[in-house]
Amino acid sequence: MDSNGQTMDDLTHDAFLCGKLHLWQPRRGYRAATDPVLLAAACPATAGQSVLDLGCGVGAAALCLGARVPGLRLSGLEVQEPYAALARRNGVENGISFEVHQGNLLDMPRALRVDFDHVIANPPYYRAGAHSPASDAGRRTALGEATPLAAWVEVAARRLAPKGHLHMIQRADSVGIGLA
Repeated sequence: MDSNGQTMDDLTHDAFLCGKLHLWQPRRGYRAATDPVLLAAACPATAGQSVLDLGCGVGAAALCLGARVPGLRLSGLEVQEPYAALARRNGVENGISFEVHQGNLLDMPRALRVDFDHVIANPPYYRAGAHSPASDAGRRTALGEATPLAAWVEVAARRLAPKGHLHMIQRADSVGIGLA
């Protein structure tokens, strides 16, 4: 049992990027799949640049990016401590430096209140309660958080350095909702 009360039976160790990266993630609950891989592939970061992954989960997007582009300064924010702990573990076990903070998007930890060259995010796709019910709290939070998309965009914009770039995965039909 680890420090978050999870046993090895509660986790899977999954290969990403044709086995170049391996990630621990909950057997049940929110599980990274193709979205974070595509998000990482869409980010044109170069060695020496800084990247903030908002809502990083187990670190899939940031670590896929770090596996592709060595020499990045990767940081992550995750609201759920068990996921943040797995993101830290995944960074260490893959030999990728990844500073992960547990905290709320709307109350950014002080250490992350700096400018980043890139901000990446894969925010929840649905309004809270607007999706099929999930029995797992982690999956419920990942699918439909109460924080509106406009807040994700606003927080991300505040973290960008001048001429920085925001890269986000989101449903096409939700773009523009509440962003005015």
